[in-house]
Amino acid sequence: MQTDILAEQDLRPDTDAAIGALLEGAFGCGAGYEGRSFHKMRHHLRVLGWQDGQLIGHVALQLRAIRMGDAPLTIAGVGEVATHPDHRGRGVASALMRQAIIEATDSLAQFAVLFGYPGLYALLGFRSQPNRLRYLSWDRSGPGKVVTDTIDSLMVLPLGSREWDGAAEIDLCGPLF
Repeated sequence: MQTDILAEQDLRPDTDAAIGALLEGAFGCGAGYEGRSFHKMRHHLRVLGWQDGQLIGHVALQLRAIRMGDAPLTIAGVGEVATHPDHRGRGVASALMRQAIIEATDSLAQFAVLFGYPGLYALLGFRSQPNRLRYLSWDRSGPGKVVTDTIDSLMVLPLGSREWDGAAEIDLCGPLF
């Protein structure tokens, strides 16, 4: 598998369309992508896996300033981890996630944060966190109201020496990613 790392502004229309098609294929037509290469908001960086000219895997990173309690910090939100259905179970997502973690570590982010299930992500060092979250709801029509809730799929990977405070309220300062 060939891996490409692209900043969002460097995406070409054909690659953007290929990502949109991959996300539709991986998550289904009802998942809200509608052919786009992103769900709610565009990302900052894409990690792409190609085989024989076909896009077979994708991970997106979004730098975001958030608040942990009263403390501001920068995170790398990990989103849209997708593998083409014909290539699942072959380590594509794991390889792309390892590269995404390297990219996040080299950024201003202090933590990588995602919403997922422990199977794949715990093996990469992510840990489930019990934090109460504050975020902007978002549906097909766009942004909605501010929601405060606990989401069981919150997982965090420290990228440096700072410790995650599992008791603090986390304000994502925007929608989920």
